[in-house]
Amino acid sequence: MKSEEIGSKLRLRYILGVACAVLGAQDVAAWAQFISFDSGWLMRIAGGDWLEPIAGLILMAIGAIVAGPNVAQCFSIRDVERKIARQTALVAGFVAGLAAVYALETLIPSTDVLPFVGHKVGLSRDSRQMALLALLISAAGVVGFLVMRSRDVGFWKIAFPLQRENEIWGLNIKVELDFRALETNYEACEMVGQRVHFVQAQVGAKFDRFCEPLIKESADLSTIDSTARLQMDVGHVFKRYADFHRRLAETRHRLAEDLLEVTEEAVLNLLESRLPGLNLRGAVGREIKICISHPVLNDTAALQLRRVEWDETLRSIVSIGAETGNQIIGDWLNRAARGDISQEEVPVAVRALRALCERSGQDASEGVGRASGARRLIEASARRAD
Repeated sequence: MKSEEIGSKLRLRYILGVACAVLGAQDVAAWAQFISFDSGWLMRIAGGDWLEPIAGLILMAIGAIVAGPNVAQCFSIRDVERKIARQTALVAGFVAGLAAVYALETLIPSTDVLPFVGHKVGLSRDSRQMALLALLISAAGVVGFLVMRSRDVGFWKIAFPLQRENEIWGLNIKVELDFRALETNYEACEMVGQRVHFVQAQVGAKFDRFCEPLIKESADLSTIDSTARLQMDVGHVFKRYADFHRRLAETRHRLAEDLLEVTEEAVLNLLESRLPGLNLRGAVGREIKICISHPVLNDTAALQLRRVEWDETLRSIVSIGAETGNQIIGDWLNRAARGDISQEEVPVAVRALRALCERSGQDASEGVGRASGARRLIEASARRAD
């Protein structure tokens, strides 16, 4: 099991940075008379504008330094769900900081309410209620910030290979399960890591079932011994081998698509039915991502050896057929020289020998010249016989 950067980089000091930036912006705007002079909290506390605009600019700089990196993180991630959680947390933190500034300005509007000042002035009922409401909103914003920050997490990754080999192919598939790094998913991640062999067994059984017809046909072809090969028709042997290789090529692509579906079904079955006490049906696709590679089918050593044996068998059949044809030609020429062939049999024999020579020339290119010479010899003998 591998893990990426899981925890969130958002910090509570972001709320403090927002509050500082808002206070500084208010004081600078009040000093520049964009808003009323009484809107500047530092001016009211200090009793004049001798702190401005330096104090406001310093507060704004502190706010930018503290909150800026957290804001920049909203634009540096591609995970949509994590990005939404991060943006929502920042909005909640901004509301919390803004409400905290409002509560501060309401509870301490000026130096008159400070306890160490002699002419202390009490707050009105409305001010106290609004300050309390602002504090509640700020607390709710902090809670929302913490909750959404907990969703700003990466994934726990479980990667495992699925391997299987039979008489025809060796199968290799890679499966990766990504669990959102939340406390609610930790138990499921641990249980899945202990049960990956369930998927291995199910996919392997399906793979053997898909390959069963090819395994049987391969076994039938391997039972053809040397004696049986000599007694079988050459065309029949060629056709059986050619049909088998054609089915191998057709089955390979279709089998890869079927194995993808079988693997996905096996993983979903594990997540939805094989974890005691857990129901992950709604979490698949949202908090649990499934990634399956395309199956790789490699010819086994047994199949490669059989290919070599079959090629040798076909070459032996062709060579045996050529030797048999040459023997027939020699026997016919001897019979023709002795006069054992009647005049009525000559045209039929000539046509048969011509066809045999043409077939031999097509099957073995190196024997073309020899077949042509034999064909001319047969024709000459036929003319002499006529």
